[in-house]
Amino acid sequence: EQSLQFLNDAQVIFGGMGYETADSKRRRGQPAFGLEQLVRDATMYRIGEGATDILRPFVAREGLNPHLERIKDILDNGISLKKLAALAKFYLPWYCALWRKRPIPPRPELQLPAVNDKMHYIEKCSRRLARTIFYAMLIKRTEMRDDQGRQNRIEMVGEELFVIAATTLHADVVKQPFAYALADECYRQAKRRIKTHLWGLIYNDDAQRASVGQAALAGRYGALNGGIIQRGLDDYLPGRGPGKSGSTSDQPGKINNP
Repeated sequence: EQSLQFLNDAQVIFGGMGYETADSKRRRGQPAFGLEQLVRDATMYRIGEGATDILRPFVAREGLNPHLERIKDILDNGISLKKLAALAKFYLPWYCALWRKRPIPPRPELQLPAVNDKMHYIEKCSRRLARTIFYAMLIKRTEMRDDQGRQNRIEMVGEELFVIAATTLHADVVKQPFAYALADECYRQAKRRIKTHLWGLIYNDDAQRASVGQAALAGRYGALNGGIIQRGLDDYLPGRGPGKSGSTSDQPGKINNP
């Protein structure tokens, strides 16, 4: 995710003028980078290779499925005292355990000072994530199964914790001051994002934003189109376009004046 954002920013800085390519910049005698290809490759890897959009649902599944499986019968057939007692028997000790600190595995690479503090944060935050998912399940109930906004936040917290662990352990392999400094910066930024995502699991304005998007798709904000030239895909066929015969942009009523 961050590499794609980096490449997009680099394309803005080094992309040249308008729709310029690396070849056209070379012809003008300027330094040229094939950034467009890098952006396309990174985007295709993100979508096609499952680096993000395929792997993310697995993270949410690990957080939600245990709860959904246990309450599935209640959601389908209603609650009873027997079912409620069975849930309480499981969830009371489970919930209490989420408040108890757990030891870090006694592996040598996890006991180093530069690593141990971050591993303790990951362990603590993992328990907090589990508790927050439980709270969200209590609040949203059946809606949680289809709540993409909250599921995305679960996924992103899992990603951030993985990134903290990976960068911290890699910095210990490199064993250079710059590596530790970068790992600390990654840790600092990830903690801030995690805090935002956990808060958003309970409090968010997803419904309001979705309603605005749905209203836009329904055409309720048509006044914002004033002054925009309306074109269809056919206008971009060879031999078509503004000023060409049959172009929809030249037809009466296709231009909305302010």
